[in-house]
Amino acid sequence: MPLALVLHAHQPAGNFDSVIEHNYQTSYRPFLEAAARRVGLRVNLHFSGYLLDWLAEKHPEYLDRMRQLAAQGRLELLGGGYYEPILAAIPPRDQEAQLEKLTRAVIRHGFERPRGAWLAERVWEPQLAAVLAQAGLEFTLLDDSHFQAAGLANDDLHGYWLTESSGQKLAIVPSNYFLRQAIPFRPEPEALEFLRRHPERLVTMGDDLEKFGSWPSTFEHVYRDGWLERFFQGLDTFPTVLLSEYRREHPPRGLVYLPTASYPEMMQWAGNPNWSGFFTKYRESNLLHKTMLDVSRRLMETSGEAYEHLLAAQANDVYWHGWFGGLYTPHLRNVAFSHLLAAEAALPPAPAVRDLHSDGGEVVELRGPQLRVLVDPADGGTVEEFDVLSRHANLLNSMRRRPEAYHAQADPNPAHLPQAAAAAAASSPPLYDRCERATGRIFLAPPGATFDDYQKLRLAPVTGGFRRSHTSGRQVALATAGCSRSYRLDGDRLEMDVQPPAGGDARVLEASFNLLAPDGEDRYFEQAGQRFSLRFAGALGPEALTLHDGWRQVAIRLEAPGALAWWVAPIYTRSQSEQGMEEIYQGSGFAAVWEAGSVSLNMVIKIFL
Repeated sequence: MPLALVLHAHQPAGNFDSVIEHNYQTSYRPFLEAAARRVGLRVNLHFSGYLLDWLAEKHPEYLDRMRQLAAQGRLELLGGGYYEPILAAIPPRDQEAQLEKLTRAVIRHGFERPRGAWLAERVWEPQLAAVLAQAGLEFTLLDDSHFQAAGLANDDLHGYWLTESSGQKLAIVPSNYFLRQAIPFRPEPEALEFLRRHPERLVTMGDDLEKFGSWPSTFEHVYRDGWLERFFQGLDTFPTVLLSEYRREHPPRGLVYLPTASYPEMMQWAGNPNWSGFFTKYRESNLLHKTMLDVSRRLMETSGEAYEHLLAAQANDVYWHGWFGGLYTPHLRNVAFSHLLAAEAALPPAPAVRDLHSDGGEVVELRGPQLRVLVDPADGGTVEEFDVLSRHANLLNSMRRRPEAYHAQADPNPAHLPQAAAAAAASSPPLYDRCERATGRIFLAPPGATFDDYQKLRLAPVTGGFRRSHTSGRQVALATAGCSRSYRLDGDRLEMDVQPPAGGDARVLEASFNLLAPDGEDRYFEQAGQRFSLRFAGALGPEALTLHDGWRQVAIRLEAPGALAWWVAPIYTRSQSEQGMEEIYQGSGFAAVWEAGSVSLNMVIKIFL
């Protein structure tokens, strides 16, 4: 049986050089070296555009070796979206730009024009057949579960099929689920025996190149313990093929129409057969996605620096969460926000009031020369984004602590990696926020409430919808039953005034900010000359706090006139990665506390550059 090995490598734009270099040394380089030693072996490779250009700059010898193998008819390079977007989640104009940009990069680096495309996370929607075909691409790879959802039997999951959209034809190749799980995680004879048992038709295995050495424990398993060498030796008795060559020599199996789908794990994580389920599951993802669509709609030019920033912000990693999804990674969220704000800088201001979330509600944008603030009346009248425009930085950028299904499963090895070390047991149960992380959140504290009540999320947040009663320039006034509030943007400062509901409860007004690196020497806050780590948790006096971000060269001063104290608590999410559970710092809450019965709360947030 012919075997098509299709391996995909991707690094998001803005990832740390040290992380990419680690992947190069542990998977990209050793895999290509091992493949090159097997004279009869042919491989189909895909590198997202940012990574391909990184390799050309940092390791030109690697591309030299790939070009040699391509010239020998042993390597085919696939195309796709340059920044590895979910094509179905971006506008048609941007789909075309992403596909063409990677095609040009492949040709620029000395390879033939790609005929095939790798679809990010194998997210398929039927109209993509026309999108890919119009971009000059002839085939793509999808999981066999896509074909099963269309009613195909297991015996039909070989070779390749044709589909069409608006009369535009595309070949689609089923990737075998068993081989994706077995290579390289099961003893190599199991995969070889699978090949021997099946009819003489093409079988394809497509998956991440990083699992050959960069995933935890895989370098020792794949290379030092000899798994890959033994597997390649076993493949000497099986022909391996390049997909373009196979298609030239063999007819399709027939015509098929596949439903909207992704691979089974992705649909489980999304809680929906449609990948867009992540936008309803995570408001943070929806904010990024709808901001991206808003910027794309307002950018009239399809070239230039601003448009390049938009394309970079479409990298899929930050919009979802599974084992590897980057939504829980503050650094990747920051990269996406930075690109969107850089693109935004080239645009005239958007309407001050608009349905940014596409959910029927409204968001109010206050904008000055230095600051851009997004107020969400429906979520307690809070600030959901706090941007310093000259730094292209969203300083809020936090993440709600929410229940995830795997919190109860406590699987120490979710990706079933070989020889993976057991994850350390959590010291305490996870905390779950009652509402989105925001700035300007009001909490009502019963008599005798303490900092511990705040840190353990026992205080009742005000989350109900506010009505916008007045908007003028850089001001907005909001009201709901028994409570009103206003924001005023004045140069480099934002003033919040709150008249809380009547009653005897103490009043708490919280600001959330994320400086990203809690242990960095240039990231800290201070009060009255005393310096505190961002991991600090506790109660402090009422004097002003100043947060310092040396990396983005900005400081934030928090003043709360008349307050009795500040309660400060770091925010940690507990999320699953391929290594098990991780606790990730998502910023800190800085809550000013007033005495019971206070009729007006005031907080001033001032920026220093």
